[in-house]
Amino acid sequence: MPKCAGASFVLDVTEGKTLEDYSGDRLLRQSPKVGRRRTMYARVTSIRFSPDTRAEVVGVAEGFTPILRQQRGFNGLQVLTDPSSGEGIIVSLWETVADAEAGEASSSYIGQMSMMSSFLYGQLVPKTYEVDVRV
Repeated sequence: MPKCAGASFVLDVTEGKTLEDYSGDRLLRQSPKVGRRRTMYARVTSIRFSPDTRAEVVGVAEGFTPILRQQRGFNGLQVLTDPSSGEGIIVSLWETVADAEAGEASSSYIGQMSMMSSFLYGQLVPKTYEVDVRV
């Protein structure tokens, strides 16, 4: 079944069908992205911090960028914060769960997370999700 994300269209080819089987489909003609969907994984960690330390938390989070870019399978990082409540979410995207776990086990990552932990409340417990929609 065709999947739509914003103005782009992606068609998951069902096993047993060829692209010719979809040739009459209007969505196929509009989409430059035809093929099998690759699974991607997100590591999500909730964070809590004092609102007056938000700048420090964001600064340390920016330090993850060069570290993670060197890791196999890394596909992106988002850090979301609510400045008034002192809550946030760190989301990193990976090609495989093994890549995510290996990236987080690197000494550089652990050192950066240790610096961030000095500004945070509570234990950090990352959780892995499959990414279903990414634009």
